[in-house]
Amino acid sequence: MSKWFDRLNENTMHAELSQLIIDILWETAQQDTDPEIPSEVRFHFETCGRCEGRGRYVNPSIDGHGLSAEDFAEDPDFADAYFSGVYDITCNECQGRRVVPVPDDEAVMAAYHKHLNYEAAYEAEIAAERRLGC
Repeated sequence: MSKWFDRLNENTMHAELSQLIIDILWETAQQDTDPEIPSEVRFHFETCGRCEGRGRYVNPSIDGHGLSAEDFAEDPDFADAYFSGVYDITCNECQGRRVVPVPDDEAVMAAYHKHLNYEAAYEAEIAAERRLGC
């Protein structure tokens, strides 16, 4: 997944916007006669939603299709390893930092969500084509 920023300055809490987000902001602001598109915005940190602030999670290849009580009952060693974190990987969203930067500017956040919707629609289209044998 692409980021909404290119660089973060944690000392000043400013982020340099990615060109992709600037382009979406420009596209959205075309109705204005003199749109002011920022190149950087203030941001704050929020708890990572992917790992819920732990910095790690169980590798999806281990439990991505769900596990039942039977899986643990059949193999107690697996259960011990699973619950002790042997199968954990570093969160790919926050890279283990447990927090993610969030822009303070609502227009930037809206542009980022618009981009995420584009990406999701594109991935869905590719998946549909694969199912049809393309």
